[in-house]
Amino acid sequence: MIFVTVGTHEQQFNRLIKEVDRLKGTGAIDQEVFIQTGYSDFEPQNCQWSKFLSYDDMNSYMKEAEIVITHGGPATFMNAVSKGKKTIVVPRQEQFGEHVNNHQVDFLKELFLKYELDYILNISELENIIKEKNISTIVLLICSSYNEKMKFLNMAEIFFIVFYIIYLTSILLHSLFKNPDFDRILAAFNSLIIGIVSLAFYHYYKNTTLELDKILKAFLFNGLILFFLGGTYYYCLHNNIQNISIFGRDLIGSDWINGMHTQRAMGFFEYSNLIIPITVVTNLYIYMKLRNYSIMTIGVVLLFTFILPIGSGSRAGIVAILAQMFILLLNTVVVKKKTIKFLLYILPFLLVIVMMLYFDNLLSIYYRIINLRSGSSESRFSLYKDTVNIVINNSLLFGEGVKELWLNSDLPLGSHSTYIGYFYKSGLLGLMNIVPGLLLIFTNIGRKAKQSAFYYEIVGTLITLFSFFALEDLDGANWLIVFIFTVLGILENKDFYSQLKRWKS
Repeated sequence: MIFVTVGTHEQQFNRLIKEVDRLKGTGAIDQEVFIQTGYSDFEPQNCQWSKFLSYDDMNSYMKEAEIVITHGGPATFMNAVSKGKKTIVVPRQEQFGEHVNNHQVDFLKELFLKYELDYILNISELENIIKEKNISTIVLLICSSYNEKMKFLNMAEIFFIVFYIIYLTSILLHSLFKNPDFDRILAAFNSLIIGIVSLAFYHYYKNTTLELDKILKAFLFNGLILFFLGGTYYYCLHNNIQNISIFGRDLIGSDWINGMHTQRAMGFFEYSNLIIPITVVTNLYIYMKLRNYSIMTIGVVLLFTFILPIGSGSRAGIVAILAQMFILLLNTVVVKKKTIKFLLYILPFLLVIVMMLYFDNLLSIYYRIINLRSGSSESRFSLYKDTVNIVINNSLLFGEGVKELWLNSDLPLGSHSTYIGYFYKSGLLGLMNIVPGLLLIFTNIGRKAKQSAFYYEIVGTLITLFSFFALEDLDGANWLIVFIFTVLGILENKDFYSQLKRWKS
């Protein structure tokens, strides 16, 4: 059941009542609906309703309801929250003649950062919010049958837990019936354990109290390290220094693919492409730290962090970072309203590009980029194709679980793409849980970021990061998946946005 209450304020709230009645009439809402309409003059045609309710009746309807839709009066919506109801708050707005001012909207914007509330300003969003609440109810009912305490987890975590159960099942089935090499079984269990650890980090950092200033300073320091490593890499190339190694890790590495040799910056990571996600995340936090500085300062600092990724030779990574930098700088221009000044800043870069095009046409530049490490492209897409075919032909539902080596190479099947890797490890059942889990994390972060001054920067960064992982492994290194899920937890932390708002003011 859905219970809707508009309170006893003497102005109408037709906007909310009409929308709920419309959704019930079209079948978008399939539950029973009861509306307390107050002083509204619209009479619902598809829902049960009453203008006013006694205190006992109000509590009775609220206890019975699975979803409570309420006006922005704090006594009402906090009552629903205290009863554990899935609460949707629609504040009255002055522009619609629903109140004398917008104090309900202003109050909710502050309170949103402290409590698990959904509130909407645009009434057209109500249908999607109700659908999300219904899905949440169904999954929680399933989970509560074996663990009533699952309610302290969010929906994304529940989807991930189900995914890891499916993944474990797949590993056991593959190990028992296909006799893979023991080291491949160990690698699969390692991937499973690290995934669970990363989920624990996500849960912790999503809920803990944070120190924003220390986080931003740490990532600014990371940016300096990336700049230093990039400068050192190109210094070594210029002076024919073959390599520098620290604790068995190399600054410079090489690829030999299909007889083609490519020298790449390793940056003392396990492999070159790990440079990209570190840089993308670092750029976001550096931007937050430097937001009040000039456009030129922000642009120069971001270019400094771009030096090492260029040396990595990761084409998808270079495109991802360029896209992120464009989003960050463009939003800086919009916020600071200095479009003309920004154009003057980039004019020298445009002149350089024009001069390049004078000596070389655009098409040839495009082909040079595409053919960079072209042997890698051929191998990568052959690997993707074979991975998908093996899962479809052998174990569509549960996947292969254990990553076997591909064609006697050192590349495991299911590698070089996070999403194809998930499909390989856990099949269709795993994919049906991991994709909603990731989308829910993205949606949760987007909702919280929307209340900050960094909405477009955060969402844009996540889109570039998630897009990059379509072509690279998220679990390619143990520390990377823990790092990424820690960052996702921080970006979903309400305390983070509360501090960010105070810090910016």
